[in-house]
Amino acid sequence: MGKPISKALMDAKVSAHDITQVVLVGGSCKMPVVQQYLQHLLGREDIVALEPDYMIALGCGISAGIKERNEEIKDMLLTDICPFSLGTGIVNHNNKDKDLMSFIIERNSPLPITRERSYQTVYDNQKQICFKIYQGEGMYAEENILLGETELEVPPKPAGEVKFLVRFTYDINGILEVEVKVSATGETKRLVIVNKELGMTQSQVEEKLREFERLKVNPSENEENRYVLEWGQRLFMQSSNEQVRYDILKKLQYFEYVMAKDVYQVPKVRKYTTVFFAYIEKMLNRYVSFSDDVLADGSWYQEDDEDEKEIDNLFHEWDEKDK
Repeated sequence: MGKPISKALMDAKVSAHDITQVVLVGGSCKMPVVQQYLQHLLGREDIVALEPDYMIALGCGISAGIKERNEEIKDMLLTDICPFSLGTGIVNHNNKDKDLMSFIIERNSPLPITRERSYQTVYDNQKQICFKIYQGEGMYAEENILLGETELEVPPKPAGEVKFLVRFTYDINGILEVEVKVSATGETKRLVIVNKELGMTQSQVEEKLREFERLKVNPSENEENRYVLEWGQRLFMQSSNEQVRYDILKKLQYFEYVMAKDVYQVPKVRKYTTVFFAYIEKMLNRYVSFSDDVLADGSWYQEDDEDEKEIDNLFHEWDEKDK
């Protein structure tokens, strides 16, 4: 029990002292020895199993309600994550017999997700390249599970001149789409890997692949997101107060961070970012007829309203990571 708990804390980047509440799930949690061991591991006495069996049903109900967009739990957010890393093998110059693992989708990434990385040829006049797709956490490719492979013809050129863009798109249904594009020729090869144990039909797979196309659009190209980014940049230029500019910059950086890392969080973060920008604009406009000295004072910048407190809480975690 200790190892999975330690791994979970490590992946979440929190310590046992940061945990505010422990929810026990499953019938075995009714055993006193399990509760006592958890108290020992986490250093707390308030661990009690109330209805661990009921918690399973409750979790399933909440999950189903979120997926159905049920109005009663519309403000709750449940994010599926990738439980393992996905990547491809690359040449190990120190040992040509053992390819290294190049991770493209890291474990604990929110799903569905699309990620891409750039690669290049390693030999002069190389005519062919093979991308082997692996699942696992091992440093060497052979230590992980081989899911599939795809080969492409390469125009013979000096090493490093031919580049490839490899994109992985993956969702909770176990569908992994691999796209490899040769920059020199524009040729694109596609490989679809499906978890057959889920029993999905071909039409269901094709429907999911069509949904993948929406993920491949960069969130920064979305009209609403561009508007928020441009709004923040305009407010930054209008303001002459150092603290206000700093906070605007932080909000913009966090919004860009979320767009790059978790597309499903974008609408929520966009909402709170616009609330913050609306507050800043309102304050700037209030003093628009005053002198530059009044504007530069910054004494008006008070975030004591409930909305501003919620904004601060939202960005606190990211600010801590950024330090």
